[in-house]
Amino acid sequence: MDWRKHIIEGFLAHVSDGYRVEPIFYPPASQDELDRVQKMLGIAFPNSLCELLLQTNGCGEYMTLTSGQIPGDLGRFILNLSDIVDVTTYHRKSDMSPNIPFGEIIFFGDTHVDGIRFAVGDTDTIIYAWYPIGCVFEQVGSGLPEFVFDLLSGKLSY
Repeated sequence: MDWRKHIIEGFLAHVSDGYRVEPIFYPPASQDELDRVQKMLGIAFPNSLCELLLQTNGCGEYMTLTSGQIPGDLGRFILNLSDIVDVTTYHRKSDMSPNIPFGEIIFFGDTHVDGIRFAVGDTDTIIYAWYPIGCVFEQVGSGLPEFVFDLLSGKLSY
């Protein structure tokens, strides 16, 4: 799958008044880096997440207003490998909610709102959202490509 094209299409599908959000792509992760991180975390990443990271090691958002003002970089909504390790490790060590299988999931996404993060297991059949306010962990999608498109196009709200 061409993840860059897919992400651009998701952004283009988002209808908004007064602003435009565009992706920021990064240099791809290497297969060696990906293998090292999977071994470090003790979980295989789903194929779709591997493909994404091998095309762009994380993906950010940049917003411009139609009036010409430039608010700037909104941060990464798809985490890079370093942040995946940091966030996943943090949640595994925390005691926020002992009933959530933090050892069986990988945190890969961030909303930049209220600490909400997205996670996936070793297959991408279920995408989870972690809402730290209230300690809510729930399924929000199935399939990483569909989830990313729905998130970027505005079909999914959090």
